Amino acid sequence: MKNLLSILLVLFEINGAFCQEVKLSNETPSPFTIKGSEVYSLTSQINGTEYKIYVQLPKSYRDSTSKIYPVMYMLDANNVFGMAVEITTFLQFSEEVPEIILVGIGYGVGIGEPGNNRVHDFLPTVVPERNGSGGGLAFLEVISNEIIPFVEGKFRIEGSNRGLWGGSAGGLLALTALFQKPELFKKYIINSPVFYSDAIQFNYEQSYAAMHTNLSADIFTCVGALESEEKLIKPLQQLVEKLEQRNYKNLKILYKVLDGEGHTSGVGRAFSDGVRFVYKKDRQ
Repeated sequence: MKNLLSILLVLFEINGAFCQEVKLSNETPSPFTIKGSEVYSLTSQINGTEYKIYVQLPKSYRDSTSKIYPVMYMLDANNVFGMAVEITTFLQFSEEVPEIILVGIGYGVGIGEPGNNRVHDFLPTVVPERNGSGGGLAFLEVISNEIIPFVEGKFRIEGSNRGLWGGSAGGLLALTALFQKPELFKKYIINSPVFYSDAIQFNYEQSYAAMHTNLSADIFTCVGALESEEKLIKPLQQLVEKLEQRNYKNLKILYKVLDGEGHTSGVGRAFSDGVRFVYKKDRQ
């Protein structure tokens, strides 16, 4: 017993000695930043909101003065931009996607925090169940007339090869863009779009179909298998079936139900699967 106590005492003293020798090289912690990312502030003249624009450039961007790149714009940037950067970096390393410029549109604060205006900006109509909704069409004008000109006036971007990623309420806005401003984006990642009581997605699609036979878009859309069958899974499936029945020219769509995933757990998987699908034919 005395030997055991002696051994423990020695180990404790050795451990304490090592702990005492460890010193931080910086006593004040530094904020973490994503390497290669840039952040800009843009105050809209259309709706008065200040937006944070997050940009990640490909590694080769600075090596050329003439090469242009496809671009993926994403909503809810304060929650998903960092994840999207890392996923894209890995997929580019494995040559599953080409080099892409990533542009996140955010508010400087995350979902649910004061100052996050996503409910107003993402929902195109006023719906009773969401206070503050109804600014989605104006926000599309912000994207079209202010954010895109700013970004594409500053960076070398292939304007004919824009993508948009939106999930949940952002998925509703992405569907709104698809039917209301089809010339704006050509590639879409839409995960778990919300369907409210006014069924506006179906109304927009019906109005579009009445005047068009062409819908030039590559769309990846998905929903988690653990999400609400009535509120999310069935409506999205019905919308996809409607799009397929229309037989639109130049429409390429992939719909998935993600096994084992809920409304938030499948976000990363949705982006990973989606970016590989919509940019597959662009690989060099």
